[in-house]
Formats: sequence, structure tokens, C-alpha cells
Amino acid sequence: MRPHFDYYLGSLDRWPFHVGVNLGLKDQAPLKGLPWRAHIRIDLLQPTVDGLATTDEETELYAVEDFILSRLESTRNSFVAQVTHRNRRTMVLYVESEPKEKHPLLMAIAAVKSHSVALVECAHDPE
Repeated sequence: MRPHFDYYLGSLDRWPFHVGVNLGLKDQAPLKGLPWRAHIRIDLLQPTVDGLATTDEETELYAVEDFILSRLESTRNSFVAQVTHRNRRTMVLYVESEPKEKHPLLMAIAAVKSHSVALVECAHDPE
């Protein structure tokens, strides 16, 4: 299920960014049993001139995120944030085990056909 995000705009390195944060989790942090933080990058197909998503692509990005999340329904996870900046969307999730070979997160990423998607960072972050 897609979390409710609070959205903010800002600027970094002279590029605008758009961030959505699940502030509903602030009183639950750190998330017990979800010690692995994963950053999943989704390349935008037709970004605006300032590197953000168009309205049409935003809908497509939600579909990609929902697809990935649907493939994780059998595992404990928490989708905590999304950042759009410099022609990319980054999903930030916490998962219960390190994404190694045949992990549901890696399988979900590999199954996305509409966009280039990659796990770009994974860190043990229990607190």
C-alpha cells in the first residue's frame, strides 16, 4: 500500500528537487526489524528542463513504485521517502534483510520494463 507523503520543494547544486517524506513514521523511527536502507534509482524518460518529472511521467513513476511495492508484499518493508532531482527519482525503503541475489527487491527491480531502475545504495542502518 502506498504511504501518505508530505511533499517539499527545494534546490540542490542549482537544480530543483521534489521530495516526499512519510512523516507518519516519525514517531516509529527507528523501524524495528527493518535495518537495511535501500535507495532505488528510477531514470526519468522525459524530464522537464529543470530535471523534474512531468505530470504524465509522475503518473508513470507512481506506477513503477507501486509495481515494486507490490512485489514486496510478502516481506516486511517501509517506503519512507522519494526524491526527484536531476532527471532521476530515488525511492528510499527500509527492508528486513540485505538485498542479495534473489531478494524480492532485486527481483522487483529487474522486472520493471518501462524505466531504467537500479539499486544504487544499500546500507545497514538499524538506527
